[in-house]
Amino acid sequence: GMEMRNVGVTASAIQEIRINNNPYTVEYPRWSRRRIEVITKSSADAYHGTFNFLLRDYRLNARDALAVDRPQEQRRIFEGSLFGPVGKSRNTSFLLSGAREEEDLFAVVFAQGPRGPINQNVPTPRVNTVASLRLSHQLSEQQTLFVQLNFQDRWQDNVGVGGTSLAETGTQSRFREDEFVFNHRGVITPNLLSQFRILIGRYWSPTKSNFDAARVVVSDAVTQGGAQADRLSTEAHTSITWLLTQTAGKHTLKYGFNIPDWSRRGLS
Repeated sequence: GMEMRNVGVTASAIQEIRINNNPYTVEYPRWSRRRIEVITKSSADAYHGTFNFLLRDYRLNARDALAVDRPQEQRRIFEGSLFGPVGKSRNTSFLLSGAREEEDLFAVVFAQGPRGPINQNVPTPRVNTVASLRLSHQLSEQQTLFVQLNFQDRWQDNVGVGGTSLAETGTQSRFREDEFVFNHRGVITPNLLSQFRILIGRYWSPTKSNFDAARVVVSDAVTQGGAQADRLSTEAHTSITWLLTQTAGKHTLKYGFNIPDWSRRGLS
């Protein structure tokens, strides 16, 4: 019952996904042609877990016509989830999910320099790590709350390299995001349900040039020198939602307030 900018959990922690093609309602602040509704697996009174592993190797890749030899690329994905009770408690449970994606990628440089043709395979490795931890507690038969921590760290080297752009023109890119979510649901009366949620998050995304020099571009031949692309992007944001759902005979009424995104953003 809460809106997110991303799924927040890995694939093995998802029980069901629904595509809502008619999401026109004042309950959500953003207009959209469709909405993806994600239902995570429930934490039962027993432990359950899933682990997935994926491997892709360059030996099964096709040959690249412009490469000196076949780039030795490889992709590895580790993903899993674990959920169940906290200790012997029947009122407290947890959900832990995480994934790590490692890609040994290569960019093919095929340029014409002052001293002749330049043909290289330049490594452009990429790593993406995501994790989330949710603790749920049943206060009473009428009240339930949970807190959740979300984490993502993604980086890539030699961004922008390839074609006529040499390795020295690349950049190192990183993205780090942390989120804290608090959610409370309570039954005020048999016909009135209260839901409150607050999200606090921040992200930090620097980009640094591989080489500190002027960028030299010779059209359709070669791009060399520095990338001249140093920058730092940051954001601290929060969103708050309080929703009351009331049933009255054959009708359902929803009302409350919503601060969809209150943020401070910086760009250097």
